[in-house]
Amino acid sequence: MELIEAGLIAVEDEYLTEYQRDIRDLLPEILRPIPARTIQSELKWSRRFAYSLRNGERKPSKKRLAKVVQFAAHHAREFLREAEEPRIPTNDEEAILRMVNRLKNSQNPNGNNPTHG
Repeated sequence: MELIEAGLIAVEDEYLTEYQRDIRDLLPEILRPIPARTIQSELKWSRRFAYSLRNGERKPSKKRLAKVVQFAAHHAREFLREAEEPRIPTNDEEAILRMVNRLKNSQNPNGNNPTHG
C-alpha cells in the first residue's frame, strides 16, 4: 500500500498476487462436524475413506471431487440457514467458503491474530 501511495506503482493489482486456494483444502473444515457414517452412506464410499476425508488425511481425486463438493455445499448451506445468513450462496464453492469464513470468525470474533511471545 505504501508503494501505491508513494506513486511507485499505479495499480494495486501490480503489487498484489492472488493465490487460488484448492477447494479440497477446505473440505475437512466442512466435513469435520458430520459423522463419518453419514459421509459414507451419502457418498457411497468406504468408511475408511470417509474418516480420512473428514479428518483431512486424504483429498478426493478429481473424479470424486464434484460429488464431495456438492455434498459439502449442501451441508454448508444448511449451516448458513441455521446461522440466519441473509444470503445463501447458490454456487457450491461460495457456500463452502462462506461457511469456512463463518467458522473462523466464530473462533476468533475480534479478527485479531494472537501474538506469541
